[in-house]
Amino acid sequence: MKIYYSYNKKEREGFVTKHPEEILLEEEGSVEEISGEDVLEKIPNLPLFFKECYRLLRPGGTAVFTSAYYNSYQAWADPRNIRGISQCSLNFASKVWREQNKCEDLADCNFDVAINFAVDRRASERSDVAKEFWLSFYSNVVQSVLFTLTKV
Repeated sequence: MKIYYSYNKKEREGFVTKHPEEILLEEEGSVEEISGEDVLEKIPNLPLFFKECYRLLRPGGTAVFTSAYYNSYQAWADPRNIRGISQCSLNFASKVWREQNKCEDLADCNFDVAINFAVDRRASERSDVAKEFWLSFYSNVVQSVLFTLTKV
């Protein structure tokens, strides 16, 4: 089974669409892939949500989420958003990070977390030095962040 989480019931081919609050309804280890766009910034309790994602996924299963980057204009366009999402927002999903930062109580999951960015075309065409400057000092350069979490 593949699950696509959506607040507005947007559908994705090959996936069963569910509201994020329906996460507790599935059987442990019954899901091979979880996906969602623009949901992380709306979920009240991210550690609990990812604990449940971990419970649902088969070993080696993946969870892929895309969110507007916290300092992009899109991040705050939806009044349902309760947080900005950055590359650090899912650090807690890694057991190693929780142990290193003495935050073992945050979540009971162990994901390998990979992060990618969708960057404004004008910035992506710059040299690496110029791109690094743009990313550090200008808002709205990183438009979205993509997390790929693999169940360890």
